[in-house]
Amino acid sequence: PEIMMRGSGGDVAAEDETNAGAIGAGVAPPPGVSCVDEKREACETWACGGECETNAGFMQQSCPCACAAVTGQSTAAAAVAVAVAAVAATDVSGGVALGMSWTSPGGAHRTVRVRITLDAADAPKAVAAVHAAVREGTCATGAVCGGGCHFHRVEPGYGLVQGNLAGIGKAGGAFGKRTEGTATWRRGTAGYIPGGDNLLIATKAHPEWDASFT
Repeated sequence: PEIMMRGSGGDVAAEDETNAGAIGAGVAPPPGVSCVDEKREACETWACGGECETNAGFMQQSCPCACAAVTGQSTAAAAVAVAVAAVAATDVSGGVALGMSWTSPGGAHRTVRVRITLDAADAPKAVAAVHAAVREGTCATGAVCGGGCHFHRVEPGYGLVQGNLAGIGKAGGAFGKRTEGTATWRRGTAGYIPGGDNLLIATKAHPEWDASFT
């Protein structure tokens, strides 16, 4: 199953595909994406807020891709939810793929896929929360209005990528106290901050997180 995460600004130390294209700029959209508005994040926010109906003239001119995506999202999201539920039910040990999509400060659109192996023996509650998030389809490929799947912090020097993954907080716990598991935070470890939906990916070793983050 794949979960789509979006972000703006920053950069991620991973192989990626780059394309500066956007509708309105006279160039092609990113690979695998048929239509992208020039102001993608703003357009999707407006579209999810109902602006395609209440401000149709402006939106059809400035944000046609977002409006088209939202119009067909209900049926598509339902189909995606069924599909990922079937995969999760038959391949719960295979992990999940985070499909990251963001725009760099220079305006280039970048995408990268990162596979996360789930360790149910070390963190069963967290793994169950991830499986539930996948089945709900809020962050699935093609979902536009989920709102809870977004990277907002990238610090290469400190060794941290942080964002929200809707539903992971259902694993429970309170801020500052690890809820389960004994695995140490090494480079490449993914987990969450108990007490909310904050997802963490360590790009450097962080043993100081061991007592606080799952």
